[in-house]
Amino acid sequence: MTDSALLATDCVPLRALTVFTRLCESIAALCEITVHFAEAPLHFAKALLFARARFVLCYEGTFYDGGDMILFAEYPKCTTCQKAKAWLEAKGVSFTARHIKENPPTRAELAMWWQQSKLPLKRFFNTSGLLYKSLGLSTKLATMSEDEQLDLLATDGMLVKRPLLVTPAGVFPGFKPELWETLLCE
Repeated sequence: MTDSALLATDCVPLRALTVFTRLCESIAALCEITVHFAEAPLHFAKALLFARARFVLCYEGTFYDGGDMILFAEYPKCTTCQKAKAWLEAKGVSFTARHIKENPPTRAELAMWWQQSKLPLKRFFNTSGLLYKSLGLSTKLATMSEDEQLDLLATDGMLVKRPLLVTPAGVFPGFKPELWETLLCE
């Protein structure tokens, strides 16, 4: 299938694609990155949208994320969460806050975030929490499958390590300012 035929079937006007391509090149140049796109315009558009979601710009120490693309899962009474939230606000990062107990992550979200993080699943457990300790999970987790662990995590937001930062560039349980700074300024 030629590009022209694909354009017609995908309903993407050629002029719009040209503007879109130039915009992508400008964004890529501004971000000092190289983006490889498929030759087909539809795949090109999807690749651009995915790539745009992964860009986080840093300009003179001020963070800019292009909108509320960052999820900050927190337990507001947690002092570490309070410090992390203050840190994000001081850096000017826009984010969506989510109360982890009142609105706990679903199993699907946890599975997706875990895969994106490339961390061991155990890192998503709040090992300091009362619920974790009362359930005796320090010894039980080793014998549980990943599916069982995800099911358990989804039962109560208090089992989930917090704060949990979910960005297009990665997912990070726990507050580590040096890691977050690197993440938000890449």
